[in-house]
Amino acid sequence: MARRRLSRRVTKILLLGQAESGKSTTIKNLQLMFQPNAFHAHRKAWRAVIHLNLINSVRYILDTLQDEEDEEAADTFNRNRPSSSLTTVSAPPLNPGSSVSSTSTSSTSTMNISRPPIHLSPEQKRVRMRLSPLMRVGDELGVKLSPEYYDPKANSMTKYSSTQSTSYLYNQPGARELTVRSGSGWKAAFGVKPSGAPPTRSGGTAAEDEAARVLHACVDDIWTLWTDPIVKEVLKKRKVRLQEMSGFFLNDVQRIVDPDYEPSIDDILRARLRTQGVDEYKFTMENRGGREWWVYDVGGSRTQRAQWAQFFDDITAIIFLAPISAFDEYLPTAEDQTRMNKLEDTFLLWKDVVSNRLLAKVIIVLFMNKIDILNIKISQGVDVRKYVPRFEGNVKNSDEVTRYFKAKFKAIHKRYSPQPRPFHCFPTSAIDTQATSIILSTVREQIVRTNLEQANIL
Repeated sequence: MARRRLSRRVTKILLLGQAESGKSTTIKNLQLMFQPNAFHAHRKAWRAVIHLNLINSVRYILDTLQDEEDEEAADTFNRNRPSSSLTTVSAPPLNPGSSVSSTSTSSTSTMNISRPPIHLSPEQKRVRMRLSPLMRVGDELGVKLSPEYYDPKANSMTKYSSTQSTSYLYNQPGARELTVRSGSGWKAAFGVKPSGAPPTRSGGTAAEDEAARVLHACVDDIWTLWTDPIVKEVLKKRKVRLQEMSGFFLNDVQRIVDPDYEPSIDDILRARLRTQGVDEYKFTMENRGGREWWVYDVGGSRTQRAQWAQFFDDITAIIFLAPISAFDEYLPTAEDQTRMNKLEDTFLLWKDVVSNRLLAKVIIVLFMNKIDILNIKISQGVDVRKYVPRFEGNVKNSDEVTRYFKAKFKAIHKRYSPQPRPFHCFPTSAIDTQATSIILSTVREQIVRTNLEQANIL
């Protein structure tokens, strides 16, 4: 009897979606809506995360510059070798109908042949040397934040950036991954207690203070590096779009390295911190007679998706996050594996979820997320048809692109659902707190109404 009363008061929500789809940001929005005091009590802990996000962006640029120099050195060596290699370059392809972009080797060779080499000036190299202490304190801070997962001896963060999508700053194999185990224990390393009690000094706080000190000392060199025209040219050549990545703060470096800096709400929403495992959050709806939402944030990487099914029992609703801006991005894979387009992977996940018979009576809400990044890509001339050949609309109109993706999700929903059910879909930008709050309130009302209808109360 007690369990039945509890089930009537508790709405269980499962957040699903691939890695970097916006699940953690959606959780932050829910916390801001329903637990604002706890959200603000934890703001100081996010300063360390944001500082490490900033350091990792600098590291990404430095690694990219190093890759460029190494590649140019290799090309110079090959050009100085005997003429057999030159004969190979000038010979026609064995198969005239083959696509040059079908393999990473072909696309890389074409890039090097068609573009002149980019050389760093002595001053640019000096800036790079002066930033080296920042990498050391970044590793120390990373170990404090993520002692189980962060590897300061990991390989270059740009391992696949020249031949695949470049949004892998935090999730490529072998990278200095900023990952924490599920739960809020990482905040305690920076003197923040879950209860919101006053912060205390700790080893994590000392590491963050050192990182903040070095960041402040390096601020001019960071800005010089980020705004340098040659560096911009290298990033563009290697298709690195840092502005579109989670945890991007280079444009705000002056503000963030200020000694008195405290993260804003927008900063916290944009901060990147990957969670390993399953996080459970409990939110009380104060104007709903104490009704609670239990929200489960389940990891979306390929290795974590096997855990999803164990949460399907007794679930009221699923919020499925689909980052539609990822139409031109690929999941990180080993070099000998076929690349998987991120949006195609999302469509397959969506099909698996809506077709699951265990979820036949579950409310499924689709968030077509990162609409803001989609708009930027379309405005910058990224051609959707290159990645989605069946799209026949105006490639310069982001609304048409969004409608096309929505229609595809709706068609999958209608075809594969075990029984008819409403299609709930919202274009979202999880970092837009006002719009997301309105959408989440609408979703809450829809869930409440559906529950009442199923109970024959309406």
